[in-house]
Amino acid sequence: AHVASVPGMEWWDEEFLAKEVRQKRLASVAERMREAYAECGLEHSRFHGLVHHPAPTRPLAAPKKQPETMPFYLTKQDRKRVRRQTRAERERERQDKVQLGLAPPPEPKFKLSNFMKVLGEQAVANPSKMEQKVMEQVNQRLEHHNMRNAARRLTPQERRDKKRRKLNEETSHEVFVAVFYVSNLDSPQHRFKLDINAKQLNLTGAALLSASPEANFALVVVEGGPKAVKRFTALVTRRIDWPGDRDLLDRTAPTTPRHWAALVWRGTVAKRAFAHFRFQESKLASSARHVMESKGVAHYWDMALQRHELGPPSHLAAPLDDDDDDD
Repeated sequence: AHVASVPGMEWWDEEFLAKEVRQKRLASVAERMREAYAECGLEHSRFHGLVHHPAPTRPLAAPKKQPETMPFYLTKQDRKRVRRQTRAERERERQDKVQLGLAPPPEPKFKLSNFMKVLGEQAVANPSKMEQKVMEQVNQRLEHHNMRNAARRLTPQERRDKKRRKLNEETSHEVFVAVFYVSNLDSPQHRFKLDINAKQLNLTGAALLSASPEANFALVVVEGGPKAVKRFTALVTRRIDWPGDRDLLDRTAPTTPRHWAALVWRGTVAKRAFAHFRFQESKLASSARHVMESKGVAHYWDMALQRHELGPPSHLAAPLDDDDDDD
């Protein structure tokens, strides 16, 4: 092809030129041979106005700064290798100091299994005295070992602080929430377990007890870190024996349904809705919902109410059987 037939820019790029420039290029061959990429712009395209470019916004639960890089963890074999190399280096430094005269040579390490070989003629001449010397050294090593362990042992206050630090979890970016339905929460023992565990796990939330005839149940909401919420979920769904106390109290009334609890919903939110964990009682379903609505979480009550309408699980729906009716 002739050089004059090669355009200065491709036809699909000419769509980004101004309308006047495109008309000049159509009318003049010289203009069509000229390169005009510097005059291109998105605002000249007729399709640019049809494309929406929303301003980027930060999600509510997103961190304000870039997350830190994940720390590098060594495997079990790597930890052993590093420990072995550190001990070997420390032993070489000690040997160098002994060779330079900066440190006295260590006393031979006597044991009952090797003192005859180490002492030689001295052990043969007076074995009782040498055995006493060996036992003194063994006891001294054991005493130093116990002293080092005692120095590293944490005080009761340090142990409490360590346990508290392990339970403190970061919830500024994301808060884990669990909503539970409890058929009956009249037992003081069950209330105490829920309250003390929520405080120990640094959980916030509420236990709302409704005495309304159409909604006679308890709603338990907890907020906190993932580990704390997981432990509290295990407490409610597995560890507490909900029908246990009722079985003892209602032996004479076998038709009474058994108590039970269930996890209604578990997920994450941007921030906490409660400042503390506390118990509240309500005589009306409307007032109970108003309590949750004042915290901006009325949907928690709606979910628990839907679970109440479904009834107990299949294995608890039937009343207790009387032991005397067995044929």
